[in-house]
Amino acid sequence: MDHNKECDLNISNYISEINTTEIRSVSDFLNVLKDEVVDINPKYKKRVFRGLSKKSYINIDYPSIYRNPENDSTFEPFVKYEHEMFYDLVSRFPEQFSSCNNTFEHLVMMQHYGFPTRLLDVTTNPLVALYFACVNGQGYVDNDEDGAVTIYDLFEINIHNYESNTITILSNLAKINQSYTPFYAYYNLLVKIIDSLQNGANPYRGFLLSNIFIACIKPLITQFDLLYKTEKEDILRKFLTYERDKIKIDQLKTELCLLIENEKRDYKLIYNKLLELKDFFQYIKELHFNRSGSLDQELTLYDHILEDKKYSISKLVYPEDIIGVFYVRPKLNNPRIINQNGAFLLFGFAGQDKTKLDPPRCHYRLKATKKYTNHPIDIIIPKQYKQVIHDELKQLGIHQAFLFPEIDKVAQVITKEYKIKKCQ
Repeated sequence: MDHNKECDLNISNYISEINTTEIRSVSDFLNVLKDEVVDINPKYKKRVFRGLSKKSYINIDYPSIYRNPENDSTFEPFVKYEHEMFYDLVSRFPEQFSSCNNTFEHLVMMQHYGFPTRLLDVTTNPLVALYFACVNGQGYVDNDEDGAVTIYDLFEINIHNYESNTITILSNLAKINQSYTPFYAYYNLLVKIIDSLQNGANPYRGFLLSNIFIACIKPLITQFDLLYKTEKEDILRKFLTYERDKIKIDQLKTELCLLIENEKRDYKLIYNKLLELKDFFQYIKELHFNRSGSLDQELTLYDHILEDKKYSISKLVYPEDIIGVFYVRPKLNNPRIINQNGAFLLFGFAGQDKTKLDPPRCHYRLKATKKYTNHPIDIIIPKQYKQVIHDELKQLGIHQAFLFPEIDKVAQVITKEYKIKKCQ
């Protein structure tokens, strides 16, 4: 099954299968990690932790850009205006952002100041996550609701350094409006595969490497299906203006599949059909997207990518660059990230049939599992034990002044320490 379809399938049922384990102390927490959470091989996976002050946040644990203001559904989600918000903040504080070398660093700084972004804070230190599960946004112990620590195990393929091509591309989604869709990424991939087949296949030499040729075409058919039709909606057909174009795309797909499946393959016919397919995609792109203006967003995205000159790239945007969730190893260039053992999950499109407004939820399937059950596990911190755990963490050096070493935060901590009642 396609990974993106799998991610979208029965996600609510998947969340409902999550096992929860309650703890009452730091030692309980460490014992759960040791005895109940399945072990991983660090060569192939990266384990990260996230503390939630309210366990009700588990079901909406995605970046703030996808949320509604004040979590009120009567407001539009921030992501609808992401590109405008991005430029609005930078234009008002140009000096603060002048040290940023690329768009990802802009997003990190915005996240630092609590601005809605497509980043999700995580840590490699479980005790840091436990601290955040006990306190609210102001650093006070939150006794209103149980907290939770959620754990994600990420595959090596989803782990990137801050300057990687994928992170550069994905970060720049913040600068374009919601008319951009994954259509372009699949279009680019299709054309790339067709071009490589054209360059490597000479119809006048009888396709001597016919088995290799067919092996190359099979992923083309797979990508064609992803682009053309999904279980939920017909992605490509909705962009076709004229009925004759809808008939043509049906015809092309049917003919190409029949040619591939035929035991007596006519490689010259397959070759010519690929050229016809490529021409048709170019026609669609020019006819519809130029007229609708959404092609401008594809060009705008690529221009933004090239603006990150230090990490500029020459390739086009492909599906693996914009769909899914990625772990980013950040620059350790500020004390807060260092002390929190901080990192980020960077979110792209939820799937090939999604818009920019749909929050990705694939990361729920990356949750760590409970031993012997294969079900995801979350660790719950009952509200009545938060203060006890908070105090134990302080004895271990995990406290607000350490995790937020900026002068304004430390000043708040010192002020609280001198909040002393008068002697009676």
